Amino acid sequence: MSQIKWKKVPDLLVWNKIKSLRKERKLKQIEVAIGSDISPATIWMLEQGYERRTTDETKQKLADFFKCDIDDIFPVEMVGNKSREEHLKEVKKE
Repeated sequence: MSQIKWKKVPDLLVWNKIKSLRKERKLKQIEVAIGSDISPATIWMLEQGYERRTTDETKQKLADFFKCDIDDIFPVEMVGNKSREEHLKEVKKE
């Protein structure tokens, strides 16, 4: 079994709103994990800003749990006029 390579999002950039929604609703990570049928480790990693290929199924489970659209949790973030992917490519070059 190969090890998952996690990439941390640069500090001060938040690419999802899981943690803020959870805290707003006064929920624990384990409650979100159980309610959305996602592992607690995945919830923790997403909240910490570690990025990996989050499946559409996982995104939909979180959206269903929080009763909102996927785009409300995982918005298309812009840094200046650049997409997240463009920004991360530039950060890696530096």
